[in-house]
Amino acid sequence: LTETMFRLTSSGKHSAKVRAYDNPAYDAPTSKPGEPGDAAITVQPAVDADLTEVVFPSSRNMLRRMTYQLWAVYLLIVAHAMVTAYTDPIYMQSPLTQVIVYGSQGGLLIAIIMAFFVLTSQTLLIQLGRYDLYLREFAALYGVFALALALCIAIKVYSAVLILRRVSYLAMWDMPAYTALWAVHRVVLLLFWVAAALSATAVFNTRYFDPDMLLRRDRQAAGSGQQGAAAGMAATATATAGRRR
Repeated sequence: LTETMFRLTSSGKHSAKVRAYDNPAYDAPTSKPGEPGDAAITVQPAVDADLTEVVFPSSRNMLRRMTYQLWAVYLLIVAHAMVTAYTDPIYMQSPLTQVIVYGSQGGLLIAIIMAFFVLTSQTLLIQLGRYDLYLREFAALYGVFALALALCIAIKVYSAVLILRRVSYLAMWDMPAYTALWAVHRVVLLLFWVAAALSATAVFNTRYFDPDMLLRRDRQAAGSGQQGAAAGMAATATATAGRRR
């Protein structure tokens, strides 16, 4: 049925309570009782709307924003790699120069992860507040970031201590701890850059924007949790029965 009209054809107890509306959206109802035929119900076929379109009504604008944010992540990665390559180690005794260089390196490192979070804020995982699933999806990136940040702080503090002890920059490379720490830091930084670039590209996967898939994952997680709880209860009951024997 494309359109069906239902009208009150009698002046019974139901039609007597109907108020007449000239414009139900804007005009106030009149005080007189309605007449038969004043009330009409229009039944129209339901329109099947995709749940993804309901959650993301302006997908084109969102895709444009995400594209710009993706390039911002790429540019920050390149900028951080260039700053790190040309300024670490830096052979300057000025404390102000050291602070500027170290601040730039640490700031760009944090800026990369912040830009990545802004990029992923368009996904359902962030919009629905499912940070548990979000951290599970990008655990590798955030884990490498935490390790890179910790190593960056450690090597900067260690080099500052050596400088305060009047150790020259060339003599630092004779310190086994400094050389090993510097090498490990470089490897972790390389892994972080690769992980950030790959994760930023993977954000465009449709599974991060599909509500049905998120619901299925929740149901699977709930089912797994119930099975784990049932298994735990069964193991407890078995252990208790064994003790009683």
